[in-house]
Amino acid sequence: PTPFLNPIPIPFLLKRWAGRKGQLQKLRASVPNLKAVYDKVESSISRVLGADRGRVELLENTELSGAERLVYFHCNGEKTVEQMVFASCLGEFETRRALSRLLALGVVHLVTADGQGQTLKREYRGLHRTLRLLSYGVSLVLVAGFLWWRPVLITDPQSLVSTTSSPLQFRKQSYQETRVERALEAYRVIRTKYPTTLKDLQSEGLMTESDLRAPRLNPNTSYYSDPETSWEYRLTVTKN
Repeated sequence: PTPFLNPIPIPFLLKRWAGRKGQLQKLRASVPNLKAVYDKVESSISRVLGADRGRVELLENTELSGAERLVYFHCNGEKTVEQMVFASCLGEFETRRALSRLLALGVVHLVTADGQGQTLKREYRGLHRTLRLLSYGVSLVLVAGFLWWRPVLITDPQSLVSTTSSPLQFRKQSYQETRVERALEAYRVIRTKYPTTLKDLQSEGLMTESDLRAPRLNPNTSYYSDPETSWEYRLTVTKN
């Protein structure tokens, strides 16, 4: 059982099955053969496909359902009823019922009672496969070329990180300096002055110990706050 749907009572399903069983016998009488082929009545196409806002009014107070429109679309003079069942995904009962009503409305007609069915054309995918194999080949060549350029990556993959860590580390440390500046301003709001050292931010709970040391914070970062001018501070990074 699923918590998202209300359970369907078994007596309801049995009544539904009994009712549809009787209807299916009548539908098989009006649409007797699954090999039959139907086509649209030429004069009905403009009325069905030219309806305003999707409303199909063939007769007074008459409107086609979604299933009937779908079956009407597949009536092309080539598909059998069996093919229409699979193409519309409606099932045999719904397809027969839609065809029966379309026949009663006079918008489709029987072409042959024993058709061969529509021959499906296989889509040519040679170009797609060729392009996919080409992209795989280019990727393989690029990876092989990169490994040839730096063969040490085969034995030591960590070296790849070391080759790119310098600019990334610089960006991380720059971001960490911005965090420190914000923590300094928060400390000033709490204590009405800037801290004497950066460790005071840790004791106040604004930064952690790892936030104030390498590799997060540049080891060349220096902080100075003059007790005489507690409303000012200097946070500088000395270049190597």
